[in-house]
Amino acid sequence: MPPAWERFRGEFARAAGAYGLVDHLSLQAEHKHTVSDDFVKSVALAGDLDTCVDRLRRLWQLDIDRITFALLSGGREQRLRYLADTVISAVEAGRGS
Repeated sequence: MPPAWERFRGEFARAAGAYGLVDHLSLQAEHKHTVSDDFVKSVALAGDLDTCVDRLRRLWQLDIDRITFALLSGGREQRLRYLADTVISAVEAGRGS
């Protein structure tokens, strides 16, 4: 486990024990209640537009060659359009900053 995630070892274990593949990305999944907000912030990119754009810009500066966007069920096409038209456009607009 990477040293930065060592503090979340217990949460990783709880999440692994509660996780059900059938509920993957489900809005009703019970396993979503097994980890803290700090854990989510450490392993995922989630939040409002400004938060996500800021984090994506910082990742961009690390020269990461790909990021996977998991889209929750219900309205995936709309979410994908929002990512492309709003989020990614905002990240690209601030590339030089």
